[in-house]
Amino acid sequence: MGEYIEDPVLGKVIFIHYGSFREILGNAPTEEWEEELRETVIHELRHHVESLAGVDDLAFEEEAELAAEEAEDEEEEE
Repeated sequence: MGEYIEDPVLGKVIFIHYGSFREILGNAPTEEWEEELRETVIHELRHHVESLAGVDDLAFEEEAELAAEEAEDEEEEE
């Protein structure tokens, strides 16, 4: 829903993808939109801060979460 990019031309940029929010939240109340946006911006800022610090712990956490979700999906299919 958000994306942190280090681009040689643009520099360090955070993109917020409205379409992703719209698909997930639809006509949800404003408060839900605000909370999801807040969480997304904080998440992407963490990517930025970790980049400045020369670490990528959040990316490792995300990979572990995805692997756990995939394993859970495989178990459900069986």
